[in-house]
Parts: sequence; C-alpha cells; structure tokens
Amino acid sequence: MNSTPANSADACELARTFGYWSPTYAADPYALFRRLRRDGPVAHSDKLEGYYILSRYEHVSAALRDHGIFTSTVLTASAIPVEVRPPVPPLDRDPPTHAR
Repeated sequence: MNSTPANSADACELARTFGYWSPTYAADPYALFRRLRRDGPVAHSDKLEGYYILSRYEHVSAALRDHGIFTSTVLTASAIPVEVRPPVPPLDRDPPTHAR
C-alpha cells in the first residue's frame, strides 16, 4: 500500500500521543510501529516533554552511530520522577561507557 498524505497525517497524529511508558502501547506496539514505518517513519510525540520516534532501520541505525546529534547523555524522559526511573544500562549510554 502506498503512503498518502492522509495516511501520513494519521500516523503522525498517532505518534503525537504515543507514550513509550504507556501500558496500552506496551501490550502491543507492533501495529503502531508498522504504521509509522509505512506512513510516518520520523514522527514526534508530545508526551514526556516531547521526543522523536524513528521507526525505520536505516534511521535508527544512523542515529545510533551519530553520538554528536543523538546522545544518550541527556535524559529525554525527564517527566518521569527520579525515584521511579530505572538505572540506565550500558546499552543506552554513549561511548566509551557503552563499549565497556
């Protein structure tokens, strides 16, 4: 199915309200991500003070390799109270900590 502007707008509206801590999306995120990959591969959510959602492999891969623009050193989910935030695992850190 080809993407149309209406599809893209619909997918971007879904992404705008997407919260990755939401139990609703955690139960079944696959349908939303399929739709985003097809219709809005780079989308923005207004949740948790705002963040971007990359849903295609090539975009995620590029972001993971560009630590100057896409850093793990700035907490993007600052709306989550410190006492309930899980510790940041090495996988989610920038080099050189990530490499250890």
